[in-house]
Amino acid sequence: MNKGKFIIIEGGEGSGKSTVVKYVTRKLKSSGINVIATREPGGSNVAEGIRKSFINCKLEPISQLFCFLAARAVWTEQVLIPNLKKRDVVVTDRSFPTTYSYQGIVGGLDLHRVMGLNNLAMRHIKPDLVIILDVEAGEGLRRSQSTGDTNAFEREKFSFHIKANKAYLELAKKYHWKIINAMQPLESVQNQTLATILNLMRSN
Repeated sequence: MNKGKFIIIEGGEGSGKSTVVKYVTRKLKSSGINVIATREPGGSNVAEGIRKSFINCKLEPISQLFCFLAARAVWTEQVLIPNLKKRDVVVTDRSFPTTYSYQGIVGGLDLHRVMGLNNLAMRHIKPDLVIILDVEAGEGLRRSQSTGDTNAFEREKFSFHIKANKAYLELAKKYHWKIINAMQPLESVQNQTLATILNLMRSN
């Protein structure tokens, strides 16, 4: 496959992922780069339908896992692969790091098995860059809950979010993902994220 670039923007609830994805996408497009902004779970009609079916439900981690994997398998087929073949840059708001953190480490599922199933759903496609926007759990929840529209994951106990954010950092250190302090002003977070992506583009 003639491959474009696959970039994941991750982080805990309220870390600013969606806002940052919109910003970097706009900046990349203004530079003449073919880029698509997407999200997980969702990103295509079928995957969005799967998202709606479970995102507000209180499910056990194993059920959450297979819902995420179903949506991700469809998203990979309908969004990721076609755009990478066109050599586009795909920037996604969340992907498998959330599954590793939420269902694997915090949910208590065997992380090795979770990774194996995820690789199958994603056809073994690896990202070129993963960026973790690191926010303190309390501040992140304050931001996300200020919208008044929360899902089942945002309504989890405070201890869940502390563990999830810790899991992101552990994974980032192990797999050499980029960590950006999301407690900074939004402009700084956006600029650092954009700079990290542009460095990737220049190095290839």
